Amino acid sequence: AWTRRLWSELSIEYSLDDLWNGILWNADNFAALNLMQKRFAEAVKCIYIDPPYNTGPSEILYKNNYKHSSWLTMMQDRLSLSQQTLTNQG
Repeated sequence: AWTRRLWSELSIEYSLDDLWNGILWNADNFAALNLMQKRFAEAVKCIYIDPPYNTGPSEILYKNNYKHSSWLTMMQDRLSLSQQTLTNQG
């Protein structure tokens, strides 16, 4: 909820392009990382992957109630893809 409020306040007061020099992807992180592979190979300095949490009913579109090993397997795929886009300093 706080991110939605912050996003709303920023978009009203400021141009987001003026606030940072980067690209914001709002998508399923696995799908976005797959799309980034060729265009951004070894070019990304920072990636923030917001993993799904077991929070009960919420607006999160991910399946809740992941078991520990299922969650780790899901995150491993995303982390492997993200590593291929990162620079050496990323």
